[in-house]
Amino acid sequence: MIGSWLTIRCVFLCERCERDYSELHLTEDIFNRPPLLAYFAFLAPLREKKQIKHKEQAMPTKKITTKEEAMAAVQENHMALEYVPEALKTAELCLTAVTQNGGALKYVPEALKTAELCLAAVENGGWALEYVPEVIKTAEVCMAAVHFYMALKYVPEALKTSELCYTAVQGWGGALEYVPEALKTRELYQIAVQEHGEALEHVPEALKTAELCLTAVTQNGGALEHVPEALKTEELCLAAVQEFVVALDYVPEALMTAELCLAAVKNRGWAMEYVPENLKAKVEEMLRLSS
Repeated sequence: MIGSWLTIRCVFLCERCERDYSELHLTEDIFNRPPLLAYFAFLAPLREKKQIKHKEQAMPTKKITTKEEAMAAVQENHMALEYVPEALKTAELCLTAVTQNGGALKYVPEALKTAELCLAAVENGGWALEYVPEVIKTAEVCMAAVHFYMALKYVPEALKTSELCYTAVQGWGGALEYVPEALKTRELYQIAVQEHGEALEHVPEALKTAELCLTAVTQNGGALEHVPEALKTEELCLAAVQEFVVALDYVPEALMTAELCLAAVKNRGWAMEYVPENLKAKVEEMLRLSS
């Protein structure tokens, strides 16, 4: 069932990333994985190719030999800092780079990583916290960073306070994965799944309520994968497939009705690929009568 869906999504990504369709390598191994895992299995090399393209664009056409050339290159593309000789990397140059994109901190010499520069970096990309020296990871720097995706992962455990974790989860629900168990509360779980339904994966089974699960699948239908079987009702499954038709793959057989499948197909025509063979004829007839 996943073939057509995966092909559609991957061709869309090819267009976005200017990759030739002929480079699609949709192997049988990928098709045999769960839908979301299959999708990301394809996405990983695509992202790598895009990163390589960005690095090539940042690479200067000629060797950088002066501070003036270095500044011009970095002002045009912050990634160019990687290609600046260490002897030409000044505090001003590095600040210019990280102010454009915090990720440039990766190419800043350790000796130039000051509290001021690191703060500027995380304010322009919280993921830059990964490259901040441990001694500079203060409460202020970490708080500035966690407003961004994934940054909580790089915060020292000793600095993970309730306030900081709440800030991180409000920015990206998936940050729930990196919150210490002692700081996880029902309120935090609610905030996490409201922002990122897939965060339901990191909620203890005993605390997954019908209300919480409905919130999760309404935000991201794929979260149905992490809903306990006992909580999968017709209403909840309908909400999931209406948000993300691939959630049909996680609907229990007993709840896989023609009405449910029709809702998915009306949302996305290609969802017919997910409709069980014994229901396809009925769904097609219902679709014809409703049009």
